[in-house]
Amino acid sequence: MHPLTSKSHQLLEVLLTPVIRWAVKSGVGYGYFKDVAKPLFYRAAAQELMRVNIRSSTAALVLLSGLYKGDVEKFKEDLDLSDKAVPAQISLTSQVAARWLIQGLPKVLLLKGEGGFEELGVRECLLPNKP
Repeated sequence: MHPLTSKSHQLLEVLLTPVIRWAVKSGVGYGYFKDVAKPLFYRAAAQELMRVNIRSSTAALVLLSGLYKGDVEKFKEDLDLSDKAVPAQISLTSQVAARWLIQGLPKVLLLKGEGGFEELGVRECLLPNKP
């Protein structure tokens, strides 16, 4: 194994572990995380190519970002580097489940009542700024 690969792996693990822990606790699944990360990889690759004065061809962007050709072509057509892509919304069920786990509620989650699914869904997810 190339020495840089091992060091890169270790650095990525150190940097991403707290982000992944936060995501899991917040009900952000891998699919949503991936949807957010893809345009970030595209933007970073495009910016790096501009920085080193290399034409941002699809092939160069694919090689540098690791994204599929179809994703790169989509981003080239649809995504301005200054815009932020909006990934699919986190499902209400995932948000409620994350809050249920974070708040340490009982293993059996009632549908209604104090600390129940409906309360968590409405109070915590749909109305996050309400007391």
